[in-house]
Amino acid sequence: QDVTAGAGLGQFLTRMRVQQRLLELALPLAIGIYLADTPSPARFAPLFGGSILVLLLGAMCIRGVAELPSAHAEGSLTARMRQTLAMPAVARFCRYQLLRALFHSACFPVWVIALTERGLPVSQFVWMSSVLAGGQIVSLWFWGRVVDRHGYRPALLPCLSGLCMLSAAWFVLPTGGLGLLLWVGAVYLL
Repeated sequence: QDVTAGAGLGQFLTRMRVQQRLLELALPLAIGIYLADTPSPARFAPLFGGSILVLLLGAMCIRGVAELPSAHAEGSLTARMRQTLAMPAVARFCRYQLLRALFHSACFPVWVIALTERGLPVSQFVWMSSVLAGGQIVSLWFWGRVVDRHGYRPALLPCLSGLCMLSAAWFVLPTGGLGLLLWVGAVYLL
């Protein structure tokens, strides 16, 4: 139910994502300062409690957002989902998203372990989320223009290729100190 003009959709989404990334830039910095280098498990409890509270408040706020009335649906939700998944393009997209989410979820803990074993303090690892958000903010305007000019597929190919190359970059992971921090910072920024 997006009400933006089709020609400016990339720029609209860019502005929206930049605002999200600004929050993702500031929040990990604060969390990293709070956790310090070697946090005890008890220091995580207030963070998880605060996350649950924010999630519940967000759910309550989103209920007040006005929407256009939905068209009357024919059949049960399960039947409509099966009907949608029967479309080959939708099924391929769902498989792609599922595999991407599974690989990302499986790899993230490995990166945490690898980086902390190489000597990266927990607070600096948390700060890498801010570096990632900073890299996204810097590049979002470019990608928004690419999407507006050429569509979504031409923008996805270089991004997915970069993710594939990233897996090989972990083989040259330095050990400890400033070299490790700079290496990890560069990878997360890119």
